[in-house]
Amino acid sequence: MSFPPGSHFDWYSCTECSWFDPLIDSVVEEIWAGRSTRGTNAAARNSKYRSLSLHFLFSLYQAYHGVSPGHRTKNVCVSVRKDKGYYASSNLEGNPYGYSYKTLKSVFDAMKATKLIRVRNGRQGRYVTRMYPSASLARYFDELGCRWVEQTPRPSGSLLIGSQNQRNWDYEKRQPTKIKTPIWVDDSAAHEAMRKDLFRINSEIVRHSYTLNIDDTQLAHLICRMTNKEHQFEDPLPPELPAMPFNLFNVQLRRILNPLAEGDLKGGGRFYGGWWQQIPSKQRRLILIDGKLTVEADFSSIHPRILYAEVGVPFPEGDFYDLGLPDWKGKEQDKVRRGAIKRYVNAFINGKRYRLSKDDEGILGVTPKELKELLYTKHAPIKDYFNSGAGLRAQRIDSNIANDVMLAFAEIGEVVLPVHDSFIVRVGLAAHLKEDMREAFRKHVKGAEIGIDEDIIGYPEYFYHTDEEMRAVLHEHAKEGGGVVSGGEIELEKLLRPLSWIQKFGLHR
Repeated sequence: MSFPPGSHFDWYSCTECSWFDPLIDSVVEEIWAGRSTRGTNAAARNSKYRSLSLHFLFSLYQAYHGVSPGHRTKNVCVSVRKDKGYYASSNLEGNPYGYSYKTLKSVFDAMKATKLIRVRNGRQGRYVTRMYPSASLARYFDELGCRWVEQTPRPSGSLLIGSQNQRNWDYEKRQPTKIKTPIWVDDSAAHEAMRKDLFRINSEIVRHSYTLNIDDTQLAHLICRMTNKEHQFEDPLPPELPAMPFNLFNVQLRRILNPLAEGDLKGGGRFYGGWWQQIPSKQRRLILIDGKLTVEADFSSIHPRILYAEVGVPFPEGDFYDLGLPDWKGKEQDKVRRGAIKRYVNAFINGKRYRLSKDDEGILGVTPKELKELLYTKHAPIKDYFNSGAGLRAQRIDSNIANDVMLAFAEIGEVVLPVHDSFIVRVGLAAHLKEDMREAFRKHVKGAEIGIDEDIIGYPEYFYHTDEEMRAVLHEHAKEGGGVVSGGEIELEKLLRPLSWIQKFGLHR
């Protein structure tokens, strides 16, 4: 859920850095030109002007450097709401930073007058006003380079978002369509506690930098793969790369709450907003935290375990997704069939309409009706939960578990990056992470136990591995009793390659 180019400026985070002080001085000077600076409110107004000027400039900077180098042009834009109602104090659903319309107009007009921005005015009901960096501002951004900087934690009032799916009729396509509509999140004690926890978690997240341990060629392949699933890592690169589909500045989290019943917002609650959540799982192994190697650990079959705990029945031994298909080779050797079953079962738990593709039917060798019968037979104790929407309730539990894990790390001055029911930490904290995960699971799921799978460390030479090669690596290291690759196995010259721009991002500290 990263913000695309053109997002509202107040969707972007702000900072307290001094990079833009000379530009802000010129904006404030323009605002006060011809005005009296006398009066008791002058200092307060001046502070608000500087704060909003910095927010405008840092938003443009993030949008400009949030794309790959070949796509950085002065046509990158940020949108600005110009309607007065959006900035009214009564508008509780918008304007999280509390800027007034009068302050906004003063700063916006001064930035135009000082030629820091170009503007495309919006049209009622069509699109909002957009601002673009001027040629001189784009040069200023280039001189600064793409740097890490500690962000200011987003206001706690903006950290919870209610959302529900609503069915509409698409008259052009003549078919029903599903859209997400917002729901107002109240200030109940439970919601305020969620906001407080997440503000604390974000306050720790912004203190650290996050990059990818890949070179520019690998990054180009990753961009192609993320924008075109047909792209293979052995394919040649296109003459012109697509725009980068993630933004390194998007690190702060939000919780998305969903209703279980009309407007109750007791479902969902997972954390979104971190750019690392968009990266394919195999390349997530290459994420660095403050330049340090990381490892990812994830819960084993967390939603099924939650449902079995709710009915008071022990979780069955063996692989949850082994439904008794003929010639089943096990979790590691039957990855393709297991993946098809996992998609099918998780859709059933979440109450989604899901139809097996012809390819999946061919892979599994059973009809959808036969697969459903196998599922209901193997997991009879929780069959009433299938196709019931129980997944949203289970998501609230797994998100509360994730909240506790991240909060525990924040309290000791460390950071853990969530990917729903898995977590990324520096390698040295892996054992600490797994213990916190088990403790949080026991707390929220009636003292039940759960397995935790730990991925291998992602050294750069694994980037181009096929799935078969990657499985072989995982199998070999599992036989050795763990998922960690020894640093002695890596040739030193491979680590001394030139740094890519995405790695340099975290070095400007």
